[in-house]
Amino acid sequence: MPEVPDIDAMRGELEFVQFDLEPGDCTLHHGLTVHGSPGNQSASHRRRAHVSRWAGDDVIFHPRDGLQEMPSLPDLASGDPIDSDLWPRIVG
Repeated sequence: MPEVPDIDAMRGELEFVQFDLEPGDCTLHHGLTVHGSPGNQSASHRRRAHVSRWAGDDVIFHPRDGLQEMPSLPDLASGDPIDSDLWPRIVG
């Protein structure tokens, strides 16, 4: 995968999208979208976040060097469906 560009050095060349969020609001974006938020300026309120990742039922496990490290990997072989304790299947 390509390296993330130096965003701070390229601020004049890039388009930034920003949303004003209230407690309980959320954003959804592709997992490879460069995203972030400014630091929490409050001395009395913590900022909390929850992340969930969703994928189609055709997604397979394909570990590669240089990607985000996981705290633990499931007992899956490359090419296996990702249905596991780490990535449970949600059935509606």
